[in-house]
Amino acid sequence: MDSRGSAFVASGIILTIVAAIIVTCWLRYRPPAPVVAIIPETTAQELWESEHAGVAATIAGTPWGTYWNGPSSEDQVAQQIALVQHTESIHAAGLILAPDNCLALTTPVRHVLDKGIPTVIVSTGLPIDPRRNLGFVLNDDKAAGELAATYVARLLKDHGTVALLGDTSNVLSSTARAESFAQTLKSRFPGILLVARPQGSFRLGETEQQTETVLRANPKLSAIVSIGITQTRGTMFALRSFGRQNNVALIAFDQDLDLMYSLRHGDIDAVVAQDTFSMGKQAMRMIERFQRNSVTPSLIRVAPVLVTRDNIDDPGIQQVLSMDWRPRQP
Repeated sequence: MDSRGSAFVASGIILTIVAAIIVTCWLRYRPPAPVVAIIPETTAQELWESEHAGVAATIAGTPWGTYWNGPSSEDQVAQQIALVQHTESIHAAGLILAPDNCLALTTPVRHVLDKGIPTVIVSTGLPIDPRRNLGFVLNDDKAAGELAATYVARLLKDHGTVALLGDTSNVLSSTARAESFAQTLKSRFPGILLVARPQGSFRLGETEQQTETVLRANPKLSAIVSIGITQTRGTMFALRSFGRQNNVALIAFDQDLDLMYSLRHGDIDAVVAQDTFSMGKQAMRMIERFQRNSVTPSLIRVAPVLVTRDNIDDPGIQQVLSMDWRPRQP
């Protein structure tokens, strides 16, 4: 081989070595894929798997990854606070949070925002004014209360008594739904009397006992409206133990797998469902816009849907109720 050929081969070897070094360095030092932390009210309810699915559908085919974790029940507020604080440790590029307590979660969320992590609050609000990198994708609680009141009025033919259970003051959406329900009855359906509205609880035994107290005090009760999944389960247990499941109508807020089964089999008359799938999609899109420094709406309200035995198998209702977190097409 002449000197020019040798030089050509040597140049090729050098270029190959340089390229290998560049690729190795890129692989070693390339920026990690962005991760969005999704923290639901609790991982013990399938309601939040729909939110998970909405996020997964939105980021399918993108570099985004997810960190999904939540407290074991709604009353584990300290656990949820710790998970919010953990987003800084995992270098999250965004946080999507459904808070369990409107006051207790305010300071941790402010801290995350101060660290520059874009945050979207879903389902129920926090007492924080919208600001840069903070958005809200909330259930339309006013519409939810109106749906429940209108259905109760139709079911009872505008006359009867109803108890409202599960109004929990530390969850803003709970109080907003309860107030909307009560005001709608008062203004539009005066023939239906709201005879009980005790403070709610996240503990199953307490919700069952609370329902039993209401049933004893109101032997001719026509209907119960329950806010929240745990409240509905406790209410069903109490109605069965009193043998009242066939003469007291039950209208529930929020969906879960066992509650949908109970709806199909007549233990629940209707469920006002949150569209957490759409909330997940909207929240993730907002996080992406925050990352691009794009102007984005600070507050979006997502309409709830009324689910009955007549419409539960409709395609639109099934999409809202789906609890499969694996990616679906947007």
